[in-house]
Amino acid sequence: MSYLRAIVSGMGTLTLLSTRDVADRLRITPRKVSRLVEADRLRAAAKAPGPRGAFMFTADELDRYMRDREHEHVDADEPAVDDDEVAA
Repeated sequence: MSYLRAIVSGMGTLTLLSTRDVADRLRITPRKVSRLVEADRLRAAAKAPGPRGAFMFTADELDRYMRDREHEHVDADEPAVDDDEVAA
């Protein structure tokens, strides 16, 4: 794992995950991770300098995204409302 530890003033260290780390954990491509950031579905904690700089993520943010994604799949599995129920 190529995680980065950043010093947070007075609060110890914070472990950040790279775009590649997140992609590996989600089993998607790094480009897809970047698209999730662009779509505001995944929030980067930092971005390396330059136009191609890697995004960095907290483990908490990755956990939040995974929980949200789980709920989206559960909601998609719910049956659609029956037309008779709407009319009632």
